Amino acid sequence: MKNLIVLIVILIFPVFLFSANLCSDSLVYYGTDSVAGMGMDSTGHYWIVTVDGLGYKSLIIDAVQVGRFIDINNLAFSRDGRRWACFVRSNVSWAVLTSESTIPIFCDTVSSLGFSGNSRELYYSFVIGSEVNFVIGDRTIRGFNATGDFFISQGGERFALMGYRGNTMVLTINGWETQSFDEIKPFGFMYDGSFLFAGRSGNRWEVYRDKKSITEPLINVWDLRLNGDGTVAAFLAKPSQSQGVAIMVSDEYSEPMMSKSYDLVEGLTIHPTIPLIAFKATYNGSQYVVLSNTEYSGGETTGTPHFSYDGTQLYFAGCATDCFINIDGQRFNLYAMFSMMDNFAMKPRSQTIAYATATSLVIRYLGTKNLHAGKMVDQIISPMYNWRTDEYMTLGIISNRVYLMKCRV
Repeated sequence: MKNLIVLIVILIFPVFLFSANLCSDSLVYYGTDSVAGMGMDSTGHYWIVTVDGLGYKSLIIDAVQVGRFIDINNLAFSRDGRRWACFVRSNVSWAVLTSESTIPIFCDTVSSLGFSGNSRELYYSFVIGSEVNFVIGDRTIRGFNATGDFFISQGGERFALMGYRGNTMVLTINGWETQSFDEIKPFGFMYDGSFLFAGRSGNRWEVYRDKKSITEPLINVWDLRLNGDGTVAAFLAKPSQSQGVAIMVSDEYSEPMMSKSYDLVEGLTIHPTIPLIAFKATYNGSQYVVLSNTEYSGGETTGTPHFSYDGTQLYFAGCATDCFINIDGQRFNLYAMFSMMDNFAMKPRSQTIAYATATSLVIRYLGTKNLHAGKMVDQIISPMYNWRTDEYMTLGIISNRVYLMKCRV
């Protein structure tokens, strides 16, 4: 009888294991300066910002301290993970600090910074008086009454910037101006160099590809998305007050593809390579995750859907009587409350997820219900799956010590 009870408990409740075989950690920062911030990039790099007693900030990337400054802004990594850049301010002036060099800039304030889609071109913008300077590689474009929002094409050949004309807004795309709008929401450059954006005139929105409108008038648009290659775009919209839809733009179709209508749509995600989108939807009080024409039941509470890094699987969390993880329509019950609806990672085809509790990195095997935990810490950030190294990873703090925490499954 006792053996039967033990067997039932094991089948229903997860087994929690502290596993040195799966999980490891390494000390990546220890010093007297306090930790002001830390994070990870999707390329697998991690960064830490510390502050000393005088307020000076130090930037640490992948355990290497790259300098001490008065201020550090807009840290960005190239899409291929080989380069990084940020704005830094010393006692004298601002500069663009990159993985290869330091570029002094004499300005009042700094604005945007990033890399082109193919990772080859660095771009940034800064303000001198009323003039905004936009730099792409060795080219400088000057604009007045600009917002500072700056976009470049996949290879860096074309640019777009937003600006004001009186009380209206315009886009300048490689030297020519769009018509004036009351409001503009940009997607970015498509793969062919055309620029995709939504413009509002009065109370109606339309989506434009350069000068051409590609949608009917809409009441509202939001959650604008563009994949990394610029081949697929998507957004959520209201064709009428009672309707919510998702709309996808791809050259594989002759016109934008619109989903069926729902009472509420949110949580849009876009496949990394092919024309495929997913989103959360509510209809007659029921919640769903919609993938193309397929509706997955979301339970009473539904998290945002995500594609795996390679696009091979769609996954999301939800809670009904029990909380669960849904992967490609297969539901794995968790038999416990799960508060990490949108803050967990998944390695594709592994039937595992990773999430951070208040004190540790946890790996959950969805098939066996076993849990494996790493080092206990005082503070931790949400984990990611690093496909380059095939491991879950996160950063944790104990006092002024920062640990890189990893688990391999």
